[in-house]
Parts: sequence; C-alpha cells; structure tokens
Amino acid sequence: MTLFLFAFICLCIYCTETVSKHTLYTDYLSKENTMVIRGLFMFFVFGSHYSQYVELHGIYDKGFVLLKSWLGQAVVTMFIFYSGYGVYESIKLKGKEYISAFPRRRILITLVNYALAILIFLCADLMLGKVPKATNILLAFTGWTSIGNSNWYIFAMLCLYIITWLSFIVFSKNHAAALCSVTLLSLVYVILMQRFKPSEGWWYNTFFCYAMGMWYSFCKESIEEFLRRGGHYFLALFSVSFCVLLLRPFTKHLIIYETWSLLFTAMVVLITMKVSIHSRLLYWCGKHTFELYILQRLPMMILHNFHIDQYPYVFLLLTLACIFPMVYLFSKLLHMVDNKILSVT
Repeated sequence: MTLFLFAFICLCIYCTETVSKHTLYTDYLSKENTMVIRGLFMFFVFGSHYSQYVELHGIYDKGFVLLKSWLGQAVVTMFIFYSGYGVYESIKLKGKEYISAFPRRRILITLVNYALAILIFLCADLMLGKVPKATNILLAFTGWTSIGNSNWYIFAMLCLYIITWLSFIVFSKNHAAALCSVTLLSLVYVILMQRFKPSEGWWYNTFFCYAMGMWYSFCKESIEEFLRRGGHYFLALFSVSFCVLLLRPFTKHLIIYETWSLLFTAMVVLITMKVSIHSRLLYWCGKHTFELYILQRLPMMILHNFHIDQYPYVFLLLTLACIFPMVYLFSKLLHMVDNKILSVT
C-alpha cells in the first residue's frame, strides 16, 4: 500500500505549481482548486476505509499505516471546512433567497441522495443473506445507524445544514450573530454527541471545521490582507505547522483534538495559497465526493463477504475497478433526481 501511496504522491507533485516568494494565489478557494483538494483527501478517506477490511502488516504497508494513523480524522477536515466556506459565500451572494431555498437545496437533496444509497446497500445486504433489523434500516436513512455504509459524516452534515438554516432564519439581518449561533450550536452538538457516542469521537471531533469555514469567508479579506504584509504569510505557516506537529501526540483529549483539527485545516489552507495542483483525476474525484464516499464501502463489503480480503492487493485492485463505474452511474442517477427536486416550485 505504501507503493500505491508513493505513486499517488508522485502524481500530485507532477501536477503541482507554485508561485513566487512574495505572491499568493488569489484563487486558492476557487471551485476548481477546492475540488482538487477534496479529491486528494478522498484518496486518504478511501485508504482509511480500505484498511478496515484488510490486514496491512507487510513491510511495504508500514509507511501508509503510519501516515494514516497520524492523519486520523484530519482526512475529513477540508470537506467540512469547504462546506462551511461555500455555504456562507452563497449566503453573501444570494442572501435571503438562498436561505429560503436552503431546506430543499441542501437538506432535502442530501437526504434523498443518501436514501438512494441506503437502498442500494439494503439490496446488497439482502443478496448477501444479511437482513438488518427494521429499526436499524429506518435509522440508517437518517445517518444515525449503518447497514454497511458510511454514515456519521452524512448525519453530521445534515445537522450542520439544519443549524445553519435556523441560525440565518433567526438572525437574517445580522450575519455575525448568525455565525455566532452556528458556532454555539456546534458546541451543543459536540457536547451531546460526546454523551451519546463517547467512544466514537469521529462523530464530533472535527465538527468545528464547518464554523471555521464560515468565519473564514466572513473575515477572508482581512486575513488575506494581513498575510500579504511582509513575511506574515511564512510566519503564520510556520507557527500553524509547528503547532500541528506539537499537539498531535496529545490529541486523546477532545479539546486538543478539536484545536488540532482546526490548525491542520488552517495549515492546508495556507499551503494552497502557495501551491496549486492541476489534476483532472483529482478534480473528478472532488466533484464526485459524495458518490465516492458513500459507495466505496459497497464493493469492499461484497469482496469481504467472499473472503477476497485475504489478498489485500487483489482486494484493492478489484475495489478500484468497481468503484469508478459505480460512481459514474450513480452520479447520473443523482443528477436526474436532483433536477426533479429543484424543478418543483
């Protein structure tokens, strides 16, 4: 698996461009660039899920295993951050019209898309002779439980969308107050989820990255102006990177993990101000983040059922061979369904 990681890193380096010492990219948060970064981290999400089905104890797996362990939940921070940033950018641009359509455009579409994926997993379970309990199936449609699919991220994003909608409905004329509300309600979510899922920290230990994305959008001009002054950019990058490395050994504590995840996100954002990756493959993966995230366990689950996981690299190749056609077809289905939902007045 380390060789696969090495090949992936080489691909990224080959497609990378940098700017001069005293210049920053102005489009580091453009749709194209954020899609590429999403695609990059989707690789690590895939690797994390893959390692849950196979044993990676070989000498050529150690590098990947060490990196996966160090990254932990940081692999999802950019997805959450970009979501928060993108939502607030849309709110600034479209105002009340966007907030009014938010339940349908964000919450309903996410629920329907996820429900279609759950139905696919349910069919697969039944074909494999697995019959989930009725309550488990019903709760699976909310993201609270799983029938073989990935679920916590969808549940968290649905909660974040509801929090956002409520906050901007209540504080429609005061965006700063709305963002404070999003942050406060995010804290309430973390406290509640720590109570209900005390041993499953991934449900909540990166949750504040969404609010961070919204606040970054709110303060973007001031932040960029500060970073362009003299050597402030390099000082900021060095300080944040140092804190990321320094705090990682102490992330067993929730407050430190939350802080570390925010610092890791800031580090990636700072790096993308200087480094740009141009890769059609990563862009495609970033564009189909939802489909890749939600479907990648399906071939893994089926191959595991037939004990192909005893051959880790065969398992990997077969999974990759299955996942891309599945994502392509599923994205076509979602596109049609989403258009139907959006066309309803």
